[in-house]
Amino acid sequence: MLASGLAVSALASSAGAESPPNAEVKGPGADWVEIALVPDEPHVSLYAKEPRKVIVGDEVRDSWAFVCDAPCGVRVDPRHAYRVTGDGLVPSIEFNLAPGAGRVALRVHPAHTGTHTIGAVLAATGALVAFAGVLLFLVDAVEHGAGDALGSQSATAQSDLYGSASTYGNIGIGLVATGAVLGATSLIFLLSGKTGLTPTDMPRPKAVADRTDGVHMIPLGFAF
Repeated sequence: MLASGLAVSALASSAGAESPPNAEVKGPGADWVEIALVPDEPHVSLYAKEPRKVIVGDEVRDSWAFVCDAPCGVRVDPRHAYRVTGDGLVPSIEFNLAPGAGRVALRVHPAHTGTHTIGAVLAATGALVAFAGVLLFLVDAVEHGAGDALGSQSATAQSDLYGSASTYGNIGIGLVATGAVLGATSLIFLLSGKTGLTPTDMPRPKAVADRTDGVHMIPLGFAF
C-alpha cells in the first residue's frame, strides 16, 4: 500500500510539473521597438494588424488589435503592421517599424471622419452641376439647329434662337467649370483625409521636462 501511494504521488507531482503546450507567453524580443505617440489632440490609439480577417456585412476586412493609448511608450513587435486611429478619426496608413530601431516617436495629425463626408458631398455636388452644364450644352445645340432650320425665312426668330442658344451655352460652360472645381476640391479632401504621421523626437518624461538645469534626453534614433 505504501509503495502504491508513493507511485501515485510521484505521478501526480510529475503531471503538475508539466506546462500545457501553449501556456508559455512569448515576451519582448531584443529587436522590439519602443514607440511613442505625440498627438495634436487626445483620444488617439495604436493598433496592430492581426493575421485573421473579419467579415463586416458582405466585406472581408483586416482585424486590428488594440495596443495602447497615446502617448504609449511601450515596446512592440516590429513584425506586425500598425496604424493609428481613434473615435471619430480616419485611420492612418499602415506602417512598419525597423527591427532593433530602439525608440520611435510619431507625431499624429488626426483627420476626422467629417473630412471624408465633406469630400463625398463635394464630389456628388460637382457631378450634378457638371451634368446640368452638359444638358445646357445639348439645349444650345438644339436651339442652334432650330435657328439654322429657319434659314432666312424669319431673321428675327432666327436671331432670337441664336441668342438664347448662346445664353444656354455660356451657362453650361460655367456649370461644367464649377463642377470641375468642386470635383478637384473633393479629391483634396478625400486623398488628404487620412490621419497623418511624421517622425519626431521622443517625448521627455515629465520629471525631466520640469527640470531647469539644462539636462535633456537625446533620442537614440527612430525609423519609420
